[in-house]
Amino acid sequence: MQMYVYEDVVRPEHAVEMFRLIPHARLSILPGMHCADIGEVTTGMEHSKILDLVVSIIEEFLNAPMPKKD
Repeated sequence: MQMYVYEDVVRPEHAVEMFRLIPHARLSILPGMHCADIGEVTTGMEHSKILDLVVSIIEEFLNAPMPKKD
């Protein structure tokens, strides 16, 4: 699983390139700036619901069945 925010160190097009190289990968690119996806207080997004979304995405990923090997 790869998770990035739109204004992150890794540009979205590079995240997509990496995603395509990993079998059964899942990619999430969320709105926000660097570290907003982990609830960093210095982002100025203290009241954002992004962290709730991130937790939901991670829980869904961890609870999903493992893909069958090709």
